[in-house]
Amino acid sequence: MSKKFSYSNTDCLVICDASILSEYNVAGLGWEIIDYNTKIKLAEGRGVTNTHISTVEAELLAIATALKEVKKMNYKNILIKTDYDGIIDNFSDNTKLHTILENFNSWCLETVERNNIQRAHDLCSSIDIHVNHSPTIKPINI
Repeated sequence: MSKKFSYSNTDCLVICDASILSEYNVAGLGWEIIDYNTKIKLAEGRGVTNTHISTVEAELLAIATALKEVKKMNYKNILIKTDYDGIIDNFSDNTKLHTILENFNSWCLETVERNNIQRAHDLCSSIDIHVNHSPTIKPINI
């Protein structure tokens, strides 16, 4: 959590998940971007790695990929949610993620139960490995 983070100033919710597709030796990534005040879903995306990575690396990559999209939307105070308990222990060592987070005024990372990130989980778990998935963003039509 950044020192300046406050729930009352939060303007964007970023929900992320990753899954290891061990039979294919890759990881699936999924995320949602939601306006914190209006609760309107702005975008969702998913991707697949081209090599095997660890669960920690996959979760961090899902977060990093979503944050790159949030940065383009000019949100400045973000709350990131994931269901992977190990993320907090491995978060401080990830300089790539910290470099991305420098683009925001404040941020917080929380671990939550799976049912709180179900859409991101569905996105990362339902990748058809036979389709060429580079990370994609799907704007949400209102």
